[in-house]
Amino acid sequence: PTPGDLDAFIEDHSPEKRQELAERLLADKTKYSEHWISFWNDLLRNDEGVTYYSETASRKSITSWLLASLESNLPYDQFVAKLLNPVAPADPDGFLIGVNWRGTVSASQTPAMQAAQNTSQVFLGVNLKCNSCHDSFISKWKLKDAYSLAAYFSAEEKLQMYRCDIAQQQYATAAFLYPELNGPLSSTKPLDRRAAAAAIFTDPRNGRMPRTLVNRVWERLLGRGIVDNVDDMDGEPWSPEVLDWLAGDFVKSGYDLKHLIATIVSSRTYQLPAVARKGEQPKRYAFNGPEVRRLTAEQFADAVGSITGDWHVAQPGPSGPAGVARGGPAVISGAPSDGAGLLPRNTVRATEQQSVPAPSGNGRVAQSGGDGTIPQGNYSREWRVAASSLTRALGRPIRDQVYSGRDAQATTIQAVELVNGETLTHWLSRGARRMLGELPPEPKSLYAQSINGGPRGGIRAPFDIDVSNSRKLYLIVQDALSTAPDKATPVWAQAELIGPNESIPLSALKPFNVSGLREATGPVTLAGTATTVDGVRVKLSSILVYDISGKGFTRFRATPGLENVALVQGETVLSRFFVFDQEPSMDRLVPPNPETPLPAGPVLKTVPEAVDSVFRYALGRAPSSTERQIAETTLTASLERGKPSADGLADLLWAILMRPEFQLIY
Repeated sequence: PTPGDLDAFIEDHSPEKRQELAERLLADKTKYSEHWISFWNDLLRNDEGVTYYSETASRKSITSWLLASLESNLPYDQFVAKLLNPVAPADPDGFLIGVNWRGTVSASQTPAMQAAQNTSQVFLGVNLKCNSCHDSFISKWKLKDAYSLAAYFSAEEKLQMYRCDIAQQQYATAAFLYPELNGPLSSTKPLDRRAAAAAIFTDPRNGRMPRTLVNRVWERLLGRGIVDNVDDMDGEPWSPEVLDWLAGDFVKSGYDLKHLIATIVSSRTYQLPAVARKGEQPKRYAFNGPEVRRLTAEQFADAVGSITGDWHVAQPGPSGPAGVARGGPAVISGAPSDGAGLLPRNTVRATEQQSVPAPSGNGRVAQSGGDGTIPQGNYSREWRVAASSLTRALGRPIRDQVYSGRDAQATTIQAVELVNGETLTHWLSRGARRMLGELPPEPKSLYAQSINGGPRGGIRAPFDIDVSNSRKLYLIVQDALSTAPDKATPVWAQAELIGPNESIPLSALKPFNVSGLREATGPVTLAGTATTVDGVRVKLSSILVYDISGKGFTRFRATPGLENVALVQGETVLSRFFVFDQEPSMDRLVPPNPETPLPAGPVLKTVPEAVDSVFRYALGRAPSSTERQIAETTLTASLERGKPSADGLADLLWAILMRPEFQLIY
């Protein structure tokens, strides 16, 4: 909480203040949905860091649907039904696609089998992975059980069974894990079988579904499930009465997720002091209070953004072949997007967000995709941006499978990233300068474009931008989380600088640093074309800097593209091309809109003010006298003009962020 929110809560002496706070927080649908979406992304295999591209082997994002469902508080039974039986265009059909994005791996990993595994694990707390290959050695579930559930999601009416990838010459028809819930199929058509599955999973008699969800939410909020293993609901609950009562109350509320959360967080149970899990656990668990737990990677990053006012930027994502939007949410510095705002195919320079008309008559003008402005990004919470080395180290998963929890154990890679990682170091340096009002505005790009490789991608139309007032040109190509970066061969084709009397190919000029160039020579052949042209071959990623001062150039023209990209197994080659005439901030290549997830705090002008702000926001308390002395010494180590030192403030931020008091939820 902000210091102001914390003070208001402490000063409120109403006996109902906790209940009122819970209701007020849950009523903020934006903040609620942006917090809980990470929980559901883990469970539903919806990853912002995965590139969704290939038309024939696509893994599809469900982000837009999921975010809208959380914002509207869609009842959980309807939530599950939509996932299992997507029929409308906006429904989340990506959940059932399974392994299509990487091809069929084995008989136990086909889309239908993976749909059975995922649905049983997520919604029923049943693990079918072993018995998708053979009868399970550790549970009651048989090979036929997995295939019978998979038959609901198969394109075939009868699903041939394989044992350890060997065909059994036996066929499974659609049947539920619990036979008492089976009902006749209206037909054997795939749509009717999916509809039947959705009806059975959400049948009011199916008490396993609400119990599984209640147990997951309890584990998320209190650190340990009522049934310890949230993916094995056949385990013994430490309190069957609590589990049954909560599940019954959840159903009576109309499967209202916010009601369930409010019930738990408003309880005396939730408000007990947290206890640490130490050593080997006793065979019989006794609940003594919530468990001490770590901030998630997203919570850690959002806290850094909140305290410093410096948020990552989610920028418009790449378009797929033929301009079709593909992917998860928008991203920072080159990760995929859900197409919420696609970069226009061609853009021209924009100054102070005003549209600049493109010149005409030469046949090589960048035609804008809309109003001619450079597309903007948005300051965003961490879930919207692609995972970094920092958030991966802190536990954010790749989500190529269901993740029902995150490892809370400290690791060596976490220590390396937190102590000496470039991501956090750079972020705190920027954040300290922002808190002190010393962070300059981000340079604006003259040109920004995303390019997808592939049979119908790999090229964009030419652009033509004004450089008459430019002294340098920064040509940047960034990897946008390609799955096959070794096949990415970016090129600035037909690149030339135009002056009053002549045009000079960019290839005739030497950049300051040639390390970004590829050694290949000869004419360029852009992907999807047979025409050879002049061009500058660059690496992915690369930065070329050219000095054009005093040379009289007025325009820069080029065709960005990828050269000879051969993708045969659903690989992706995604890249972003940028042109700047000022040295850019590499993590703010797309100019962000001014609005931030939380309003920025006031500029800190004195050392005591800076110390108080960091302690009260990060730790919810004032510093002790010893802490204040150390902190103020840190901030005055290189004091200039009576202001706190930005380097000292960054060091103080880091020291506070490393404390268990910050990283742990008590």
